[in-house]
Amino acid sequence: MRMLVLALFFSLNFWLPPTLTTARADAAVLTPATLKTMLEGMGFKTLDGKFSNGQPYTQMNVPKGNWQYEILANANNSEILFFSVDFGIYQGKPEDIPQSVLLGYLTENRKLNFVRFVYLADVNKFRLIASLRNRDIKPIDMRTVLSEMVDTADATQYLWDPKNWPEMTKGGGDVTVQPATASGENQAAK
Repeated sequence: MRMLVLALFFSLNFWLPPTLTTARADAAVLTPATLKTMLEGMGFKTLDGKFSNGQPYTQMNVPKGNWQYEILANANNSEILFFSVDFGIYQGKPEDIPQSVLLGYLTENRKLNFVRFVYLADVNKFRLIASLRNRDIKPIDMRTVLSEMVDTADATQYLWDPKNWPEMTKGGGDVTVQPATASGENQAAK
């Protein structure tokens, strides 16, 4: 009986694809340095930066429409690559954000594949984020995510730029706009 079980086990391992039977120790993992090299190989001009915790990131400024989108790419985790675009234009209170804008973000999130909008309450800003499993990333994978990120940012200006918001109804407050932000410097204003 023991021989039959062993024979069955080995024959199943033989017929199942390797990804189902073994972990891939040879899967390529991007580091901050190899991520930067890949992005530069794709034609992006990059800048090095460090988060407040000292971990490195790679910054790319990608033009689209009238805006220059600052994308931060982070390969500090061996499991996941992170990408983000901050929309630092809104400086008001969270409760003054029109409901139609918040519902607009939720509606947009349902349409997206690789990216999603989040709100960072501790710093009062919206962020567009994406993540990729850090295994065998090809330039086409990276380009797909970055294209969706920039196209989404450009197509949703009506949500993240307070100048496009409907009249504020709560608190009667004015919208405060910070003209030049890290992630959305309006090229048309220059």
